[in-house]
Amino acid sequence: MRTKRRSLALGVVVVVRAPGAVVRRLKLGRLGVARRGGRRTLELGVVNAGNVTERLLRVRTSVSRPAGRRIATVAAPARELRPNTRGLLEFHLRTGIRGPVTVRVAVPAEAGRAAIRRTYRLRI
Repeated sequence: MRTKRRSLALGVVVVVRAPGAVVRRLKLGRLGVARRGGRRTLELGVVNAGNVTERLLRVRTSVSRPAGRRIATVAAPARELRPNTRGLLEFHLRTGIRGPVTVRVAVPAEAGRAAIRRTYRLRI
């Protein structure tokens, strides 16, 4: 008779509350363009310089021509950013967008943190 070995990994989320001030300091870094499988992707660097985990749920970008005509609005998948770490948000663009554009990034407000908005100019 044959036996098969199986293993199971189990993860547990623990919320820890500690004394001291809660610091929420989220910074938006560079915005660049990358190709992923034939598609263009906007990559936005994000830094969590605070001491709490930041949840980035509905981060959106608005891509428009320099004249102001909006071309696309895209969202990044939700993610969490641990304290004192860096992360990368990816926004997948449609293929027809080319040339100089203005990209407006909006991170919505969360409890204890104001909304963050930043404008970038780049060539796709």
